[in-house]
Amino acid sequence: MASKVNKPVSAIIFDGSNACHRLSNALQPLTNRKGERVEVIFGFLRLLSAVLKLNPAKHCYVVFDGKGSKGRRQEKDPLYKAHRSKMSDDDKERIGLMHKQVDRFVQMFLPYLPMTHIISDLWEADDIMSMLAHHHAHLGESSTIITGDKDLFQLVDGSVNVWSPNKELLIHADNFEEVTTYPDGQAFLYGKVLMGDQSDNIPGITGVGEKTAHKLLEAHCWDMRALLDEKTFKQGVVRDGIRTAILSDSGKARIALNLSLMDLNTPKHRRGLTDKRLAQMECFRATNVGKWNDLRKALAMNQMASLLTDFNRWSEPFRSLM
Repeated sequence: MASKVNKPVSAIIFDGSNACHRLSNALQPLTNRKGERVEVIFGFLRLLSAVLKLNPAKHCYVVFDGKGSKGRRQEKDPLYKAHRSKMSDDDKERIGLMHKQVDRFVQMFLPYLPMTHIISDLWEADDIMSMLAHHHAHLGESSTIITGDKDLFQLVDGSVNVWSPNKELLIHADNFEEVTTYPDGQAFLYGKVLMGDQSDNIPGITGVGEKTAHKLLEAHCWDMRALLDEKTFKQGVVRDGIRTAILSDSGKARIALNLSLMDLNTPKHRRGLTDKRLAQMECFRATNVGKWNDLRKALAMNQMASLLTDFNRWSEPFRSLM
């Protein structure tokens, strides 16, 4: 059975972009005394506390996408996430409000919380989270990534776990196959590469969905090279049209491109956070940790009464990080 009780790790890595997008969709509007929207801040503060309570750690990071962070992948594929520019006016307004609230969270609340906020216009949040996980692995330390995004499942190994807030489920090396049906993170990545990712505007191989991708890879012992070689491609696993699509020049080119767009375990990622990369990122570290009365005032100013009423219990997981 998949684990819901988590072991202590050295680092907790929050996918801030994913969490805030989900919260902006799910929560009812909430305004502070100035009439500013704060529901995402409120939901995020509650989520941070709840997750840290279930996932004790020594270090905590909150990672967000920068404004130009998708540029590296768009150089490889101009259509990458291009569909997001065609959002409805309502979605554009919602996301604009979300970004304003993220900025306010960094300015008003982060200074009091013992965690590091990282953002870069050169690297997407997924890349930064991978580098952070590898950084701690190099130190012999384990980490847990908090995200609802399955793209990060490919990073799961002996030192990296993924915790899903929606399911309250810890995915780790021992239960990975039970949860995903794939034997490891690399096989899971290959499945994504074959299927593509509609949310990022990455097309897959025509006719290949989740079941077909899994069947193909399992038949080829999870080896993408065997799948792409006409001599070793297993006959009768899928219909001829899919076989032709995969082995065609355009199919192989699509698979290679998808791998370059989706792979978070490249040598660049595995090098972790070098000094050069840190210089390309904005890192905001808490400056007023422990000034709990000032944090109370910030909560009161933003009309977060429920957090104030239960302040000691809500703030306890943050105190344990100090």
